[in-house]
Amino acid sequence: MPESLNRALDLFTQAIVRDPGDVRAYAGLADTYDLLREYSTTDDNDAFSQALAAAHKAVALDDSLPEAHRALAFAEMYGAWDFADADKEFQRAIALNPNDSQARPWYANSLGVVGRFPEALEQIGKAQELDPSSRSTLADKGLLLYNSGHTEEGIRLLKEVERSAPDFRSPHFYLMRIDLNLRDYSGFLAEGEHTAQEANDPILKDVIASARAGYAHGGSRGLLNALYAKQKEYYRAGKLHVTTLASTCVLMGKRQEALQLLEDAYSRHDIEVLACLSHPDLRSLKSEPRYVALVKKINVPQPSSASFSQNLTARPQLF
Repeated sequence: MPESLNRALDLFTQAIVRDPGDVRAYAGLADTYDLLREYSTTDDNDAFSQALAAAHKAVALDDSLPEAHRALAFAEMYGAWDFADADKEFQRAIALNPNDSQARPWYANSLGVVGRFPEALEQIGKAQELDPSSRSTLADKGLLLYNSGHTEEGIRLLKEVERSAPDFRSPHFYLMRIDLNLRDYSGFLAEGEHTAQEANDPILKDVIASARAGYAHGGSRGLLNALYAKQKEYYRAGKLHVTTLASTCVLMGKRQEALQLLEDAYSRHDIEVLACLSHPDLRSLKSEPRYVALVKKINVPQPSSASFSQNLTARPQLF
């Protein structure tokens, strides 16, 4: 994946050099930078600043291009944390092309990240209608269902995707996190080993191996202690997401340490801190004053009284 994304960067850049007015090349460049930080070691802030610049240029060249608004929405959501404008840009992209099978799941996941689950499930449902065979859409829907409190329905859907496509990583990864959250330690270990093997991820392999050894010697307490120690080692080395360790802290009752990790992530503008708005384990901290203060600083606007679907009903000719 990193190799293909870097190749795409080269091709889009060459296209822009040949034709500085190539709006689709700018939109493609923005999309590529949006994805590059997820699939490579590219710094998030660097990638998103490049994505924002390219997307703004694309919109300036042609305000009617849905892909430009879609790319801008993604970068504003995850890079700039401009949630209100990201929402506006996603809506603009979908209004311009209601059948864009990429914009719908991106919008659904962005809504889910900030805890707007009814709207997220509405959008992921429309994404599923557009592309019923998309495994990634089905897996994301399963996670959204779980995060929104539809626990059994979400797990059931993820396991259906897992059975139909055993080599597809997302449901295994999601179920690994869910099993740990639900204290299903044998399921967590099995899904973790499968995910690590499929992804050829040496860090996850080491983490899961340590957790399994801890489980063998000390049961659930031994697993959590081993998991915490190994995750903390990788976190300090900059090789583990902050929310992964914070979630383990919550399971162990280390609530103040979890909050400190999230506060530190916010101070670094680490995108992972947004998980505190949607992950059930991290949302369990909501009674803590420090959590309330953190959410206030993140400053996610509340949805307007008119829902997105109501807004689009006023423009039926778009469908």
